[in-house]
Amino acid sequence: MSSTYEVTFREGSLGLGLSEFNEVVEMEESGQAYNSSCIRIGDLLTCIGDIPVHNLEESAEQFSSQPR
Repeated sequence: MSSTYEVTFREGSLGLGLSEFNEVVEMEESGQAYNSSCIRIGDLLTCIGDIPVHNLEESAEQFSSQPR
């Protein structure tokens, strides 16, 4: 079963580890991702803001350029 959800992050560490193809592979218990209560290990990151992302390089670029 697939779900889509939106999470808004504040300034600071997301506490999120992604694989080369944007699968969530780790989360820090003190991080924003873990505390969102909806992101889980194995989830796939598909967009940051309204920008589709397909790999870790694209995600890193968008994380650094998108406002929070």
